[in-house]
Amino acid sequence: MGRSEELAAAVEGLGKRKRRNYPKDLQQQIADHVREQRAAGVSLKSISEALGVRPTLLRRWEVDRVGAFRRVELSRAAERRDPWVLHAPCGVCVEGLTLDDLVTVLRGLA
Repeated sequence: MGRSEELAAAVEGLGKRKRRNYPKDLQQQIADHVREQRAAGVSLKSISEALGVRPTLLRRWEVDRVGAFRRVELSRAAERRDPWVLHAPCGVCVEGLTLDDLVTVLRGLA
């Protein structure tokens, strides 16, 4: 039995009530699992369906667990006039940014 199946079984064990009372430990385990799966490129909708938990609830636990900020990486682009490249964890890469452009993008993401 994989991690998704274990967590789904734990969720199912809470019953079919509309408003389930999720123990904090289970919330943390699910939030960690969501973070790992999202880093691997799995959509929140797919994770939600596999676990039997609404995507909005998963998102809230994910933000509560790791904070609203996501890690991004900055690097200098080789042989470019505008040397900044922004790498986001979901695979998005924005190249050719000036420092002012970079600040504008990061502020927009905040």
